[in-house]
Amino acid sequence: MPRKVLFIQPFQFVKKSLSNEVLMWFIYLENYLKAKFSNIIMDVIYLPAEDNNKASVDIVPFVPDGFKVLHSVMDEAISNLDFNLDDRTYICLSGSTTFDYPAVKMIAEYLQKNYSKSILLFGGYHASSCPNDFNYLYSPIDYVITGEGEIALYNLIKSEVKKQIYPIIIEGSPIDNLNKLPPLDLTLLNKYINYFKNKARGLSISLSRGCPHNCSYCVEKNLVKDKKIKRWRAYTPKRAVQETNTLINYGLNQGIKFYGFLDPCFGYNKKWLNEFLDLYEVDIQIIYHFVETRIDILNEHLLSKLQKKKMFQFYGIDSFSKRMLEIMNKTHNPVEYLNQFNKVLAIHKNLEYNCNLGLLINHPGETIKTVQKTYNFLKDIKENDYNEVFSYNLTFYHLFAKTMNYEKLDFFNKKYGTKAYFPEWWKDLKTLKLGVFAVRSSSELSLRDSINHFVEKQLEIDRIKYEKNRKDGFGLFFAKTSTLKKQRNDLIRFLDDHNIEVEDHNIYSV
Repeated sequence: MPRKVLFIQPFQFVKKSLSNEVLMWFIYLENYLKAKFSNIIMDVIYLPAEDNNKASVDIVPFVPDGFKVLHSVMDEAISNLDFNLDDRTYICLSGSTTFDYPAVKMIAEYLQKNYSKSILLFGGYHASSCPNDFNYLYSPIDYVITGEGEIALYNLIKSEVKKQIYPIIIEGSPIDNLNKLPPLDLTLLNKYINYFKNKARGLSISLSRGCPHNCSYCVEKNLVKDKKIKRWRAYTPKRAVQETNTLINYGLNQGIKFYGFLDPCFGYNKKWLNEFLDLYEVDIQIIYHFVETRIDILNEHLLSKLQKKKMFQFYGIDSFSKRMLEIMNKTHNPVEYLNQFNKVLAIHKNLEYNCNLGLLINHPGETIKTVQKTYNFLKDIKENDYNEVFSYNLTFYHLFAKTMNYEKLDFFNKKYGTKAYFPEWWKDLKTLKLGVFAVRSSSELSLRDSINHFVEKQLEIDRIKYEKNRKDGFGLFFAKTSTLKKQRNDLIRFLDDHNIEVEDHNIYSV
């Protein structure tokens, strides 16, 4: 009898934008298993696409009879499979983000109740960060896979593992040479292609894995801790072009024009990046790319090539404060890092090459002085951006498990006065949406003040763009003002409801 594997992508309760990303984890696993087994049947249930407007599954826990809605959606999706779920079926759930945890738990409990013989496996970011979250008697999860999943999943299925009373945690072995992976086959996306065309922002793949940097807010370093593996591994440039062409040819046949590379650090090796761009030929009149690259590796030659290939750049700059760059462990030489940023900035201006600057506000250790330094720097950039080359994205700090910040909360508390009010925010639906933000960065900057500055300063910077272009900018500025005010009010109300920093009720009027 053939082995059967079902992949399930959970819906999002609160991070709705993530449901518009086509997550590809199941494609890589399906491709790998298909190359290893001659007798295997596989399918996917992509829950963000299964709602069919019955009731929004991304708010299931918060609506009357919400669980009935979830069960109804699951019942219909499973009834449309070409195979039955039995004791030879391996059901793979992914927590691509920690926000997925409650949905994974509810789906797993539904499967445990209705398909008790099937073997449930949990992997992805949250499994790697918090493998013990399902470690209890009669847990719905049988096996938790941490790290990269291909080899571990193959070995479990090959061994024909059985149900467990307590889940067994399996440490995944990283793929040392990505060229050993089978060629990309996107056939499994066909099932939901109409959803991807109409709702998703585009198709994305990764041409590399890992990151050589050690940013304090990122989990990448801890995922390979104590493992003898290169911190950055990529397809050869030739193979990377092959994978990219497969993705784009598939997408263009479906009328999709937007593509992204989800690498933690795209093109980290200059030689690799240069060769990839030389080999990669595509009709740039009809497609758009999105990449995130460190400024450290770039020069005018590479930026010119990236521009010609229509690669829209996202830069995770994070801060313009030398003190914060050190605390974030973004660089060992903040002066050199900021000098390099200014060089990249000048090249973008000269080339009129658009890019987006990502900045992180309220990181542990942040003070009013460091925040002001970042805002002032960004304001200066926008005031002198006459050709509208630079956009920006300000992100309010999220606390995620297994990052250096999370593991050193006591250290940050003693050194800076940092306080995480809900360190396990994902375990309670009442804190799932906003508890991730509930971090006082330092004794010098209250959480309430940080929230208010976050809104006030963004609007101040946005007004610069509006003043330059009143006709086209007014509507967007008004919409963003309303959104930011609502986000601010929701966060302040959340703090009030949980009695956090109640002694400080100053709310800015903007």
